[in-house]
Amino acid sequence: MRPKSEPKHPQRELFQLELDQIIDLRHPRVRLGQCINWSSLEEALGSTYHPTHGAAGVPTRLMVALHYLKYQHDLSDENVLAHWLENPYWQHFSGERYFPHRLPVDASSMTRWRERLVKAARREGLVVKQSYRHVGKRLLLASSRYAHARQMKRARAATRSTPCFRPQR
Repeated sequence: MRPKSEPKHPQRELFQLELDQIIDLRHPRVRLGQCINWSSLEEALGSTYHPTHGAAGVPTRLMVALHYLKYQHDLSDENVLAHWLENPYWQHFSGERYFPHRLPVDASSMTRWRERLVKAARREGLVVKQSYRHVGKRLLLASSRYAHARQMKRARAATRSTPCFRPQR
């Protein structure tokens, strides 16, 4: 089922600490969170939720933010959740209003959400490649052949010729 939407003017909690009061609002991650149009992402990714079956889903902003942080810092699902719990800037970026003391989801929820996202992208005709592991090995082999400084032109050409670095048309 779709996630529950937050009210426009939520009531303040008396005994909880608001993240806006303990973080620097000029921090780059806070400013990035303000620049992203989260409502358009929720509309675009809303089709991944079944309209009537199941429990209420995890907020789309939370899942998108967790995946962004996961890939930005090259962390596993478990590690990104552990870091999220300790970092108020990550929590604010993911849409939390108050400082939470528990994990919002488990690591398997991130995997299931990612699989649903890939299925939805394929239905829309988008090509989604989740792993560049094989391409990375080939790139490493191709570029390490040209270790000398004079051969960097060949190394750049080898890098450009790999499939993941070709310009999309």
